[in-house]
Amino acid sequence: MKKKLLLFYLIICFNLYSNAQVVAFDAKVSEYGQLRTVLGESWDKVDSLSVTGPINATDFRTMWECAFYGKLSVLNLENAQVENNKIPDYALSDVNKQYWEVDQTIYLGIKKIMLPDNIVEIGKSAFNYMQLEEINLPESLRKLNIYSFANCHWLNVDPLIIPEGVIEIPAQCFVNCQNFKKLVLPSTLRKIKQCAFYNTRMEEVVFREGLECIENAAFHGSGELKKVLLPNTCLELEGFVFSLCDSLKELRLPDGIKKIPANFASFCNVLEKVNIPENVEIISDYAFQWCFALKNIKFPEGLKTIGHTAFHYCNPDSIVFPESLQYIGGGCCRYWKNLKTIYSKSLIPPFCDEDPDNSGVYSFGGLTSTDIPVYVPVGSADLYRNAQGWSYFNNFIETDEFPEAGIYGVKIDIPNQSKVYWANGNLNIEILNDIELPVSYSVYTIDGQMIQCGKIYSSSCSIEIPQRTYIVQIGNCIKKVM
Repeated sequence: MKKKLLLFYLIICFNLYSNAQVVAFDAKVSEYGQLRTVLGESWDKVDSLSVTGPINATDFRTMWECAFYGKLSVLNLENAQVENNKIPDYALSDVNKQYWEVDQTIYLGIKKIMLPDNIVEIGKSAFNYMQLEEINLPESLRKLNIYSFANCHWLNVDPLIIPEGVIEIPAQCFVNCQNFKKLVLPSTLRKIKQCAFYNTRMEEVVFREGLECIENAAFHGSGELKKVLLPNTCLELEGFVFSLCDSLKELRLPDGIKKIPANFASFCNVLEKVNIPENVEIISDYAFQWCFALKNIKFPEGLKTIGHTAFHYCNPDSIVFPESLQYIGGGCCRYWKNLKTIYSKSLIPPFCDEDPDNSGVYSFGGLTSTDIPVYVPVGSADLYRNAQGWSYFNNFIETDEFPEAGIYGVKIDIPNQSKVYWANGNLNIEILNDIELPVSYSVYTIDGQMIQCGKIYSSSCSIEIPQRTYIVQIGNCIKKVM
């Protein structure tokens, strides 16, 4: 009996040892479509496959079968000649088999891929739904496609460096890739399309000047992203781009944008710092709703519209509405529980609309005290008292002294970077060093009203304005001139 048990134990151990062995296969092919023949009866037993010679879509289907029906987990294509230097569409994915026809998603078991160094394109859904952890993106790569790396949850190429020459990240290209921490984008990149990095876990993105467009929900749900500095070339922004990024603390928007899109950074629970550029005229619906930590909100002169629920449940302690403001959407300023002061510089009260989702709810309310002082221009208190939405408050104070508005994100005067002075009745700005051109400038009266802005393209510029004391913002530095 003991001998039988020992023999049974030895058989089990032998089988476990045999199954644990890595079966490597070096396939040498001489023509397209030959891989299955070369593999022979070993096709479903190979763990690690190295391919030398020409391969096409048929051969990639064979590799997929080796992984889906077999054991393939490592794929070395360094010495393969891929047809047209393009990884074909659906090269290693079959959505019908892996997703649609089964009760749960099957992630292809290939974990490591080594691509040849002459690949110029990775096709549509080429590596969709894989357990892929490691892959190289060759310097020759110029084009990605929709879903190229979609749902590769375990992709751990860190940092993920998109090669120079790539001009577009297609829609959902890296959706649900949750294991890389840093993304480095190339200087050639012009567009990031919708949901390209949706629901990733990256902590850092390196954006480069030259990027022009970020489409809808491109980084939505990137829950570990902490800081975003968008280049000034990126003037086309769509909705939901950074919504639900619940680790995001700082967001820098491009200087030239005129509109902040709907739900742009909504539900960013720890967002503390965001600039609203001086050219912005519209802040769209829900743009920063539920950003609980957003306290320092500064609206630029020139802003006309703040959309519905745009700053719902934010946390300012004081707010200055510019003279240019005409419209405040329903629910926009509700639940500002720590608000202590409001300044509204417009003689005509900005129209407070009704919340389209909540009948009878206007711009202010919730936890905001009705007794806080609301400072308005001399002669306008009765207008505010009787205006829809504004009638929520009962403590209006007329004044002709308002705090500055529109100067934000500035630093103290940095010597030897620039010089501001009067000459021949004109205000002159001279760039000395360490400032990259072109650079934006703004001129403010001493009480914070912006009277002129523009860009400096050379080492100096001259501005025709009446000579008096001004605050001049050059880039992110300020100087006082008298």
